Amino acid sequence: MTPREMKSAAIEQQLSALRCDRFRITLMPRVAGLGARNFGNLSSAKRAEKGIQEKFWSISGVISQIDKLQIENMKGCDVYITPISDDLHHLLIDDATPESLTALVAAGYKPALVQRSSANNLQAILMVDKTASAGEQSIANSFFVDLNRRFGDRNITGVVHPFRLAGFANKKAGKDNFFCRIVEASGKLCGRANDELRLCRAKMDATSAVDQKPAERVLTAQALTEPIEFDSSNLEALAAFEMHWQNESRRIIERGLPVDNSKIDFRVAKNLRAMGFSDGEIVAAIIAGSPELIARHRDTAYYACGVVSRSR
Repeated sequence: MTPREMKSAAIEQQLSALRCDRFRITLMPRVAGLGARNFGNLSSAKRAEKGIQEKFWSISGVISQIDKLQIENMKGCDVYITPISDDLHHLLIDDATPESLTALVAAGYKPALVQRSSANNLQAILMVDKTASAGEQSIANSFFVDLNRRFGDRNITGVVHPFRLAGFANKKAGKDNFFCRIVEASGKLCGRANDELRLCRAKMDATSAVDQKPAERVLTAQALTEPIEFDSSNLEALAAFEMHWQNESRRIIERGLPVDNSKIDFRVAKNLRAMGFSDGEIVAAIIAGSPELIARHRDTAYYACGVVSRSR
């Protein structure tokens, strides 16, 4: 296999694992005074002036540019890729070490992609579902920053973040032209990160109700004003809610009775209270786990807080 064929195979493996059909290519010159370039595009200002949309690259499109990108890499530019997706967030854990990656996996996270960006650094990508709800980008960004504080780069910001394209040399000083290589490419969504992001959305929905009426909503929503710590109790509440919901639903169907989702929510909330879960954990679990809740109740926080209040 020729060097170009090896590079092409690495890129195919890397980008296929990201389950995305649009990518941005960014060139980063390691020369003082030169800024990043969006490969294949005019500057954003010139595009706006001319009314031109940004051009993105397919997997085959990226591979077709290997020779040009190799020339830029040899000139001293680092080559980065950014997935552009309407359906998925690609959460980069940057500057990870073997030890922090082991801790990440031990905590229950399953990367879709792991690559070695230099002799002592790894990059891991967690894939999670993206919604079109208001505040989604802000919620995902906060979650992304928290993950990196625990397992990666404590100074990173911006959930839409580029990372190294496989097969190209690291041109940063002291990195010895290390070629980015794939360690693992499962291409799987991360279940734990997905659940935690659902709880972040639920918390945002509930806390937005704190300054509103009626009082029962304020009373219950205040239980969520403290930041959610991503420990086992939060995921246990969600898992317990979903398990009890399925059990209640199955019993009703077996009796030949009509299924009333709101009544099931109430019964499950009482069960979770008996198990010792807090108001805040139950509210978040209802918002994150009750089937088709948005379709049933426009104000999910108001509804969930009311269910918890009545279940006391």
